[in-house]
Amino acid sequence: MNKTTVLSLLLLTAVMASAQTLDYTIPSGQTLRFSTSPVHASVLWQDTALSGHIILPDSVTYWEMLYLPDSDVPYDSVRRTVALTGIVQQAFSHCRHITGIEIPATVASIGEAAFAYCTSLDSIRIDVRNAVYASPLGSNTIICTIDSTLLAGCRSSAIPHMVRHIYSYAFQGIKGLRIAALPDSLETIGNYAFAECDSLTAIHIPATVRHIGWYSFRQCPQLTTIDIAEENPVYDSREGCNAVINTGRDMLEQACPATVIPQSVRIIGQQAFYGIASINRITLPTALAEIHEFAFQNCTGLHSVHIPDRVNFIGDNPFAGCRSLDTITVDSANTHFDSRSSCQAIIRKNNLSLVSGCRSSVIPAGIHRILPYAFKDIDGLQRIVLPNNVITLGAETFAGCIGVHTILSADMTAPEMAVNTFGGIDPDIPVHIRPGSLASYQSRWTYFHNFIEDFPVGLDEPAPEEKDYRVVFHAGLLTIDANHPMPLRIYDLTGRLLHSTAPAVHTTLHLPTGTHVVLVQAGCHPVEKVLTIGF
Repeated sequence: MNKTTVLSLLLLTAVMASAQTLDYTIPSGQTLRFSTSPVHASVLWQDTALSGHIILPDSVTYWEMLYLPDSDVPYDSVRRTVALTGIVQQAFSHCRHITGIEIPATVASIGEAAFAYCTSLDSIRIDVRNAVYASPLGSNTIICTIDSTLLAGCRSSAIPHMVRHIYSYAFQGIKGLRIAALPDSLETIGNYAFAECDSLTAIHIPATVRHIGWYSFRQCPQLTTIDIAEENPVYDSREGCNAVINTGRDMLEQACPATVIPQSVRIIGQQAFYGIASINRITLPTALAEIHEFAFQNCTGLHSVHIPDRVNFIGDNPFAGCRSLDTITVDSANTHFDSRSSCQAIIRKNNLSLVSGCRSSVIPAGIHRILPYAFKDIDGLQRIVLPNNVITLGAETFAGCIGVHTILSADMTAPEMAVNTFGGIDPDIPVHIRPGSLASYQSRWTYFHNFIEDFPVGLDEPAPEEKDYRVVFHAGLLTIDANHPMPLRIYDLTGRLLHSTAPAVHTTLHLPTGTHVVLVQAGCHPVEKVLTIGF
């Protein structure tokens, strides 16, 4: 082999391995980012400030730098012109100011969600010579002609009658789309296909549809009509409920602000009611057996919920992010769950786990685990009180509870934490623990910095200059002397009221062994002053 051949092979290796990213000005005047190789080019993720009508070229011309193997110093450059063959997934996602797109015949690959959230997009055109994609006249859609799949649409789209599949994310985040007229040829609707279409008011699902993906109509705040053809063998919207129900499983899979849960529903699916802020109360059917994970997540207007007696399965906190929720009860006949001691939480009986809480929850004594997401995004929660014998706290149990300003933990051994258990809570808030337990909490609760070994003394105790009462405890006797008559209430850590007294300047009580929370009302305008005392 001569030197010329060796050099040629080296150059071939360098060229074949080369690829680069470049900014390129297209015929319509905008500068886009492309990925290039010696044989083709693809449109990459674009700056969301991109605007106007986009005309993609059928080829890209650029100068490619040539390198020897294991060298970052170019020895030469070559001018190349390569065909534009691809648009990567999410390439134009969130480009809210583009108004039109023209795609050349050379493009043979378009990734999912390529035009999601393009809220100003009104025009989609594809070169009629394209062998893979088409945009039938006036439809303003991208159709894969190989299998009649609609890949992307816009607010002025009209879904052609030959479409068999609507791809995932096809219309996600498109504003201005009011009614989705689905053709009788349609067989499948992909994940998030119409999610976050904030103007969508009605959708009719034909009898031919056999599969509806996850969250296809999630967070469509104006959607008030979901109607499914009576002849559909897989799905129904029984009793005019305005929901997607899996007929064979009696499972409500997708809801809207106008949904009324039929009494025959046995299962509420994962994130079925996600983000429906207008719901302030729900009536769960007596036949209900399962509530799947995050079923009512971020229903921020929801105030109360009652779990029926037949419910035997509850997934990861179905009420995460329901920041207005302050009443959670479980039917007393339920054999799997309860809300003992009026704790305003859901407790799983078989393993003493707290599944779901709210801003008014009191974690009851005897609980061993607080499950993942149990209080997630409850920003109205202000104080966390963990009783004795809590062993584990799950992933994101209190994540997003940004209103929490104090934590009390009664156990000498810090409960085990998981990933992001307290994410979003100020790591410098006071964490009150028992004397002698500091080493355990410092090793396990590394998120926090301000441990105070005075549990349970000192929570929200008034500053010395504000004190107008004195609390003394000795030999089981609690004495409170005040400068003027004050009422007080005493609770245990489950939130159960033990004592309540009329206003007095001198109060003496015998208390049992345990940990108690003493609330004294002080000041001209009564404000609760909290003093926690351990016995």
